[in-house]
Amino acid sequence: MVRRVLSWLMLSGVCSSALSADLARYEVIAQHKLSAQVAETSGLACVGDSKYTINDSGNPAIIYQLDDQGQVITEVTAAINNRDWEALSFADGQLYIADIGNNHANRRNMVVYQLTLDSVRKGIAAEVSSTTFEFADYDTFPVDSVHHDVDAEAMAFNQEQLIVFSKSWRTNVARAYRIDPNQTQQRLMPIATIDNLPGMITGAHYDAASKNYWVVGYNSKGLPKLTPFIAQLDDSFNVVATKDLTGFGQVEAICMDKQRHLWLTQEQMLFKPALLIQMAPKL
Repeated sequence: MVRRVLSWLMLSGVCSSALSADLARYEVIAQHKLSAQVAETSGLACVGDSKYTINDSGNPAIIYQLDDQGQVITEVTAAINNRDWEALSFADGQLYIADIGNNHANRRNMVVYQLTLDSVRKGIAAEVSSTTFEFADYDTFPVDSVHHDVDAEAMAFNQEQLIVFSKSWRTNVARAYRIDPNQTQQRLMPIATIDNLPGMITGAHYDAASKNYWVVGYNSKGLPKLTPFIAQLDDSFNVVATKDLTGFGQVEAICMDKQRHLWLTQEQMLFKPALLIQMAPKL
């Protein structure tokens, strides 16, 4: 009996450690050049052993499936518009595409599209529903391009709701907004602010097992001098840890797979290729 209890405690400790793995333990273990079709990758979703990505404004409305080396396995044209796709999330058999980019502050209404993964796999990729929203706490228009906070590039699915993070060019204080994907139109007020990050949030993922958000981004000074980072937040949006992504550039998206590895994508920019980046906790 004692031996079995000790064994259970040891296994519990391992499992608990794995689920609570902090950012300090994660390191880059691989990086692969992305296929040319996804050079402007803006969102990433881990779905089983697969990864799906999208491109942002100026690109076709296509959802791409990637292998672990960053090569495109399949591509499916979606029956929705791509004004400025910036984030991709997956939950319960559904893909959520966030058309929320607004660098130039020329739009008030953002939209999140919901599609079934099954329709994407069948090559149909038809919209199931959509949610249109606007930021209710930002009413001053017009504003200067890339000198405002009415922009967003990151979204995560958390317990039947979507959390959108503002990009916050001007203040560098991120705001979190809650979206009910079952409501077709919404005006959003922030549910939290995050003022101690080293830059703007451009990608997010929620890990239900550890109840942590994982976010990536870069400084707000703009191209070409970017200082990218990754951060871990708790369920109340408090910053747990941050780490510089030294040597990388315009990191745009993040997701976590079943092995609890983190996957990031980097958009192509001057002197920096588009990349699929893999991070894993040190043993």
